[in-house]
Amino acid sequence: MQRRLNEDQIASISEEFHRLDPNGDGEITREELRAAMEAAGHHPSAAVIDRELARADFNADGVITLKEWLHMWELAILGDPPSTAD
Repeated sequence: MQRRLNEDQIASISEEFHRLDPNGDGEITREELRAAMEAAGHHPSAAVIDRELARADFNADGVITLKEWLHMWELAILGDPPSTAD
């Protein structure tokens, strides 16, 4: 069973992150997320933006870093890691 993203997956996910980070500062802000959603033809409410931001903003600092973006997609693709509890 695959437990980590492979190199192609990481490259593809990273490329998408950089597309969503047009100023190249290494963070997807609320405004950048909104702009990307609008460019895709959506008209998200503030609540939708908040929900989507929260899906990847694991440290709750208001922005999504590449590390957080990769982690979100790793969970989405591979599922939650197995429990270590007995």
